[in-house]
Formats: sequence, C-alpha cells, structure tokens
Amino acid sequence: MAVKGEELKRVTKLSYSAGFLGVFWFIVANPQQIWSIFLTKQMGATSSQLGVIVGLTQIVAVLHLSSIFFYSQLRKIKPFWLITSIIHRALSLGMVFAALYVYRGGDRHTALIIVAVSTVLSLALANTSSAGWFTWMSRLVPPGSRSTFFGRRSAINQMSNVAFFFTTSWILDIFSDRALLVYCIIYFVATLFGISDILLHIGIPDQTPPKRKGNGTFSPSLIAAPLKNRRFLYFCFVLGFSIMGFSITNPFLAPWMVDDVYGLGAPNLWIGITVVISQTTWVLTASFWGKVMDRLGKKGVVMIGSVFPVFWLFYLLANGQNYYIFLPLVAFLTGLVTSAFFDGLLQITYSLSDEENQTAYMAWHWAFFGVFGAIGPFVGGAVLDWANGAAARVGLFTYGIHINVVISVALTLFGLFLYSLVDLKETPVRKIIRIVMNPNIFRTMNSLAVVEKEKKVPGKVENSLRRISGTTGLLGEPEIINRLHDPEREVREEAARTLGRIGSEQAVDALIGELTDTDSTIRAVAARSLSKTGNRRAIPFLIGALADTSEELQEVCAEALGDMDEGESVEKLLDMVKSSESEKIKVSGAVALSKKGRREAAEDIFVLMKQSGNRVFRKQLAIALANILGKPGGFYAYLQGDWDESFNKFYEEGEKLISRLIRKNSPVLLKHLRKELLPSLKASYGKREYNRVVRGLKQMVLEISYALYQKTEKELEEKNLRMLFWFLNLYDGVEPSHLDVLLCFYAIVYGQYLDFM
Repeated sequence: MAVKGEELKRVTKLSYSAGFLGVFWFIVANPQQIWSIFLTKQMGATSSQLGVIVGLTQIVAVLHLSSIFFYSQLRKIKPFWLITSIIHRALSLGMVFAALYVYRGGDRHTALIIVAVSTVLSLALANTSSAGWFTWMSRLVPPGSRSTFFGRRSAINQMSNVAFFFTTSWILDIFSDRALLVYCIIYFVATLFGISDILLHIGIPDQTPPKRKGNGTFSPSLIAAPLKNRRFLYFCFVLGFSIMGFSITNPFLAPWMVDDVYGLGAPNLWIGITVVISQTTWVLTASFWGKVMDRLGKKGVVMIGSVFPVFWLFYLLANGQNYYIFLPLVAFLTGLVTSAFFDGLLQITYSLSDEENQTAYMAWHWAFFGVFGAIGPFVGGAVLDWANGAAARVGLFTYGIHINVVISVALTLFGLFLYSLVDLKETPVRKIIRIVMNPNIFRTMNSLAVVEKEKKVPGKVENSLRRISGTTGLLGEPEIINRLHDPEREVREEAARTLGRIGSEQAVDALIGELTDTDSTIRAVAARSLSKTGNRRAIPFLIGALADTSEELQEVCAEALGDMDEGESVEKLLDMVKSSESEKIKVSGAVALSKKGRREAAEDIFVLMKQSGNRVFRKQLAIALANILGKPGGFYAYLQGDWDESFNKFYEEGEKLISRLIRKNSPVLLKHLRKELLPSLKASYGKREYNRVVRGLKQMVLEISYALYQKTEKELEEKNLRMLFWFLNLYDGVEPSHLDVLLCFYAIVYGQYLDFM
C-alpha cells in the first residue's frame, strides 16, 4: 500500500539522500567510465579482456531470477535486501586491494583477475536482491506520481554524479604520477559511501506484499508467470536488443577518449567534463521526462530516449585536435534523452507487471537487461581490437571504435522499429514529439510549476493558467483540474478556460462534471470551454443544460451548441427560438442555428427580427440571417461603421456584378438594369424609401435569373436562388428598415446565389 502525506515526504527524503551517497559507489565501482579506465590503463586490460569482464558482470543478471525464490519465502523485502546489499558494496574493497597490490609491485594480470572476480561477485550478490528494491519502492509511491518520483530521484543522483565524477577525474589528473594510490583511496571512500547508502534505507518502512493466488509459496509457475505475459515478454526482447546495441560501443568510449595510441589522447579531466555536461542535462530533464511518462505514457518517451546512440555519429568527426568540440556536443545531446530511456524502461515494466507478482517481473526485466547486455561487450571488445588493427593497416578509419559506433547506430534504428510494436495503449510517439518540441513547452512548464505549488497569490496562478494552451497543457492536467475547486472564482474560471484550450478527454470529463454540478459557480464558463474542445461527448450535456433555470447558462449553452458540428442539437435550438419566454434566449438560439447554416430556421429568425424592439437584438438577428443567406461572418463588418458607406459599397459591387454578367451574356435587359434600375434604387435609398429599395432588389434578381435561367443546370444553384426569392418575398407586406436594405443587398451581392452567373 502506498504511503501518503508527511510519511511520503519522509520516505522521499531518505530515498533521495541514500541515492545521492550511493552514486559515488556506482560511478567508480560499477562497470562505467572510471572503472573501465582503471582496468585498461592501470590493470593493463585489452579491449577484448575489458569486453569479457563487462560481459561477465552483465551475464550474472540471470541471478535476478533467484530473487523470485528468496522473496517468495520472505514476508518482508527490507531485511534480505539490506544484508545482501551491504556485502555487495563491501566487495568493492577488492579493487582497493588490487590497486594497492600493483602499487607495491604486484603482477597486473593477477590484479586484473582480482578486480574481475570482486566486481562479478559483487554484482552477482546484488542481483539476487535488487529486484526487491524496485518492488519495495514502487509499492511505497502512489502509481500516479511514480514516474515523477523516480525521475526526480534520478535527477538528484545525476547531480551527485556530476559532483563526484568531476572531482574524481580531476584528482586522477592532478596525481597521475601516483594514480594507483589515488585509486586505493577512491575505492575505499566509495565503499564507505556505498554502505552508507544501504544503511539509510533502514529508516524507510517495509510493507507486507499483497497475497498471491494459491498458497503463496515458491513454485516454478511463479518464475514462469511473467513469461506468459506476451506483451511483457516481447518488451523484454526489445529491451535486451537495444541494450545489446548500445553496449557494443558504450564500455569502450571512455578508454578510447583517454587512449594515446588508438584514441583521442584526452586528459582524464575531459571524461569528467563530459559527465558534468551529460549529467547536468540529465538532471534538468529527468523530472520533465518523468512527468511526460506519467501524463502521456512510457512507450513514446522510451522510443525518444532510445535514439541517444545516434548522437555518437559525431565521434566519427572527432580527433586529437578537435575533441574539445565534439565531446561536449555529444555529452549534451545524449544527456537530453538518456533519462527518458533508462527511467522509462523501468516504468514500462511496472505498467506491464502484475501487482501480486511484481518482484518476478522486475527480476526478468533485469535478467534480460543483463544477458543481452553481456553480448554487446563480448562482441564490441573483439570488434574493437580487430578494428584498431584494421584501421592501422588500411587507414580507412582514424579510430577503430568508429566501426563499433556504426554498428550501434544501425542496431539502435532497428530497435526503434521494434519499440513501435510494443503493445501499450498510450499517446502515440509522434504526438509526444510534437508536444516536447513545441516552443511553448518551456512557458508551459514554468506556468505549471506555479499552478502546482502557488497557494498565496491567486493572481499568479490565474496568469500562469492563461499562458497554458494546446497540447503542451496535457502535462499539467491534474494540477489544472485541481484548480477547478480553487477558493478564488477567477482561478476556477481560468482553469476551465485552460481545459477548453487543451481539449483532451480528461479535460472534457472535468468540464462536463462542472457543467452538470448544480453547486458549481463556473457552469457557464465550463459550457463555453466545452464548445472550444469540439468534443461530441459534450453535446448531450449542453442540450440538457438548455432547460436550466439560469438564463445565462441557457444562453451560453446555445452559443456553445452553435459552435459544435452536430445535427442533434438543431431541434432543441429551434424549439428554443420558437417557445422560449426570454427574448435574449431566443436570440442566442437563433445565433447558434445560424452558425450551423440551418436554413430551416431562417423564417423564425426573420419573424423574431421584425418583432424585436431591441436594437442590439435586431442587429444580432440580422447577422444571424446573413450567415444563412450569405457568407458566414461577412455581414458583421458592414454594421460596425457608417451604414450609408456600407450601402454605397454594396451598390458598387452590384454594378460590378451586372457588368460582369453583361460581358458574359450581353443581353439588353442587363444593360437596362445597370443604367436604370440601380440608379433608381440609389435614389430611393437617398429618400429613405426602403420599401422601394427592397422591391427593386427583388425585381433585379428576377430579371437577372430570367435572363440567365437557361445558362445553368446545377440543382444546388437553383435551390440557392429559390431560397433568395423566398427571403425577398418575406418583405411583401412587411415594412423594411435601413438594416433590412443592407441585409437584402448583402444576400444578393455577397451571398452564394449568383456566383454561378
């Protein structure tokens, strides 16, 4: 059962502190850069020997499977893990002895064997219990924040990595003439730090694992259970393949960088510099990738992270004179995504595993990781020794490791394809790439930090919410949804608007919840935001709210329905226009119908416009009619300035229309319209005889259509023309106004009825 509140904070602090100390052990005693350089430069290991030793440290990962047996017999994870881990860390004293042995004149080959044996035994012992640690931590941390927890822990570990690694590489350069003695001290201190890491876990509570089906004792089926999960099994093969691909090159990069014969000849300090750059970048991005995994899914993030070996292609351009350019460049680029890969692999395993048998899943995860990871160094070491010789003979490559890099990149690209076939119902990787590559991502992350933590200044939260938009907002949905219940109304409203801009399924659910909650004070804002999402699931709830007693909510829901493409709402809006007791609501319904282009509503809108005594409502209804009769949104502009200027503009366009028709058809009748009818319309308008103008416009349309009737055979155009006649006929017996004249002229000149002419 996960811990919460203050207990979770205490566990987090202890875990982060332990990880910070333990990193020093990992960077020097684990098969990484300093360990590899120690074996090659101080113990005299060849690339092939290094590859074999690294392979052996990886292949003992099969012992992860033994943890299934041990933990099936134990009620608690913590005691067994503490004992085995302390011994595992203490075995690094073997490297202290090996360095001291060579320093005092001992045989380097014998020392190399001591280092190999102590490292392999240490990791073998760790592998018998480490799967339990991941199960232990995953049970303590709530699932919804698990990726973020491990991401932040990873970031803190990398901060420690930066500090310790740089200091260690710097010390090794300063005291290079006494390097073996320095290694003695480094490994002794690392052992103390590594044991301290384990001891700090004493303060973290253990938990009884959930009861498994059956009798709860060990059985072969317990080990085999994860292998029956096809999705997990396929993922493990893909995981192993990608680990094998990059491990063909990775163990040999650090020795190559400092090698004077077959490498760049860089000082040890440059290893530290590259680690500082890559790990600092890791620190800055780890929490981000953790949040992306929690909110969007693990698979896409892992696919993005898996491409980091591709950046090694820059090493093909590096040499002893320009390494100071390419080493930092590659370190920075790989640091951007490696957290996404390594942290994401674990999170996929968590998501594919059964809660009751999680240790077995973790054991198989690390077993595949190690076994496939062992193949890479075996192959990579042999290839590198051969490639260095071939490069020297043929001169094709400056450095033999270039061949390793090319192989790793080729396998990485194929592995990317394999990852795409992992069956996880999550956000597609293309969408994740669009989100993380969006320039607004930095602004969104800064804003989300305020939304998540700010408690005292509501204005800050409101402004931060306002800066969040589009798909990048998906990363902060839970925090934004929480703000729907903020004490400040302005914050609640802005949170609803932000969810409308995001438009995800989760955002729609939250907004529907606010719309249907009669106690909510932001129902109208929620309705308007739902229309911004365009999600059809909102339509029944918006229709239902049309019957609410609040006129404001009815009006907003009508507007929202008008913005959404759905015929289901038309009947309700028509009913609103015909039967509502509120003129304001009728107008809202009419405007909504006009946005949908529903011509069956035109007569009701016309009647409502002629009956209304409200000047503002009449303008709104005229615009609604114009949206149906002409081009949507076009009429609005002509009512914002001087109406006489608008009439003159319509008149000029009418002359152009007639002239265009004369050039096409040259009938005498059309010339009559331009020379006699149009001028008479202008004269009548000047005298404010609007009924004469409307009748004249109707005559103009009749005469034009009669002259050109034989020119068209398109049913839609004839239907449009009939609609225009019907609208002009509505003015028979009805006194037109200045507004009506503009509306009729607009329908003829800018509508869709005479375009075919």
